[in-house]
Amino acid sequence: MIAPAEWRDKALGKDWSDLASLPWVATPPGSAHRRLIDDLFRPLGILPKRIAFADQEEAMIDLVEAGDCLGLARDAVLEQRPPGERKFVIADQVILTCDLGFVCLTSRRYEPAIAYAFAAMQAVWDARPVQPMPERETSETPLMTASK
Repeated sequence: MIAPAEWRDKALGKDWSDLASLPWVATPPGSAHRRLIDDLFRPLGILPKRIAFADQEEAMIDLVEAGDCLGLARDAVLEQRPPGERKFVIADQVILTCDLGFVCLTSRRYEPAIAYAFAAMQAVWDARPVQPMPERETSETPLMTASK
C-alpha cells in the first residue's frame, strides 16, 4: 500500500482499519486490485473511501504521488522507481498477498507444455502442488498455488 509522501504520518505505523477512512483510488469492479481491497476490508466491516478512479497501475501511482489518495501497487512496479525519485511512502505495518493459481484438466497434467509450466512455477514461486479432485476431471480447482 502506498500513500503520498506528505501523508507519511497518516500512513506509517497504521493498520488496515486506520487506513480505510483515508481517500483511496478505486479500480474497476472486476480487477484484481478491487477484489484484494474488498476482500481485505469486508471482514473488518468497512470499505475504503474511494475518491478517484484508475484502471492502470501507473495511473494509480500517479494519483498517489499527486497527493490525492492511497493505492495499491505491486512490489515489482515500485522497485522500478529509485527511492530518491519516489513521491510516495510504502506503508510499513500492512501487507497484502495474493494467490496465483494454475488450472488445467487433470487428464492433461503431464502433457509436456503443461508439465513444463508447472515446473517453471515451482522453480520461480516455490509453488505447492494441490491435490486435484479425482472425481471431477474438468475441475477448475487450482493444481498449484503460490502466494506473493
